[in-house]
Amino acid sequence: MIYRRKPCDSDLVEATQWFKHGDYPGDDYYDEDYVPEEGDTLCCVCRLPMKFHGGIEVWGACSECVCPSNWIVQLSDGYVAVMNDKEFHEMYEEA
Repeated sequence: MIYRRKPCDSDLVEATQWFKHGDYPGDDYYDEDYVPEEGDTLCCVCRLPMKFHGGIEVWGACSECVCPSNWIVQLSDGYVAVMNDKEFHEMYEEA
């Protein structure tokens, strides 16, 4: 979907809410066979098991962790940002 930055910014962005592998093209994911290291069983941000998380390439090389319900925002300059649901709705509205 297309969104614009509040309040009424003319720059539009493409945004996708991510819940599972396949919700965004090119997302990596931890599969069912993922075996966490000691102390790495839950995400330190959302506290869900890491097997439910994905990874999105940002800045053309780095991978950023994506929690279920995060938004993946494709900015006009090609940069990809990952935001939690609250941050996204504070900054953007449907165009």
